[in-house]
Amino acid sequence: MYTYADYISPGAVESFGDKYGTKVKISTFNNTDEALTKIRAGSVDFDIYTPSYDQIGRLVTGGLLRPLNHSYIPNITNVWPVFSNPWYDGQWRYSVPYTVYTTGIGWRSDQIPVDIGALPNPYAALWDPAHKNQTAVIDDAHTVISMVLLKLGITDVNTSSADDLAKVGEALTELKNNTAPAIAVTMFSDLAAGLIGVSQMWSDDFISTKEYLPEGVSPDVLRYWFPADGSGLVDNDLMVTPRNGKYPVAAQLFINHMLDPQVARSNF
Repeated sequence: MYTYADYISPGAVESFGDKYGTKVKISTFNNTDEALTKIRAGSVDFDIYTPSYDQIGRLVTGGLLRPLNHSYIPNITNVWPVFSNPWYDGQWRYSVPYTVYTTGIGWRSDQIPVDIGALPNPYAALWDPAHKNQTAVIDDAHTVISMVLLKLGITDVNTSSADDLAKVGEALTELKNNTAPAIAVTMFSDLAAGLIGVSQMWSDDFISTKEYLPEGVSPDVLRYWFPADGSGLVDNDLMVTPRNGKYPVAAQLFINHMLDPQVARSNF
């Protein structure tokens, strides 16, 4: 399996191994650009990969994925109906959803004594010079660009407008100059350790943050903001089977295992 660090429960992996008498090796990547480069190069033979939906087009048109055989995945019927024919993968021939999450802002109230969610534009907190060297953004280009567009009041986060993208460039330069944010995917542990005070965050990462807090630090210091009207970024990651994988049947049995309600709940 090729995935982010700490993106799957060891218990979920072990229960699959116990059930089928096999072992699952986990390899990790820092961002999906790195992962896609390795998969495209054909130098790796991962059986399961967890991309975001915006990569599925490149993976399929590049001939990098095997289509799924749904007869190996009877638990696919447990998935929300909206995903049975998603716009990015018609008839879900290549993918099943793994996680659904929001992208917002996480912070520690003991380090950032500002109610970011109450600000007129909470995204602006990442540009506040008062938080210089205390901030971070996610190491994913689409996610960061989307956040900038939303800060600017541009709701089409997939815009191809040259004018919009020029504004994004200017805003990112300002962000760099104002707060010099770290670029990372380990906000959950960095925030817990106090290495950063405020960060752009995926909601599922934020939920994990309390597990990494030092002994004696209360989870009450943790805060997360996402627009109450739902106008922020909502995305989902997938499970797919790369064509270079050596064990395609086991891969699909693994997907089926992860779609079992009890396993999915445990994994979450």
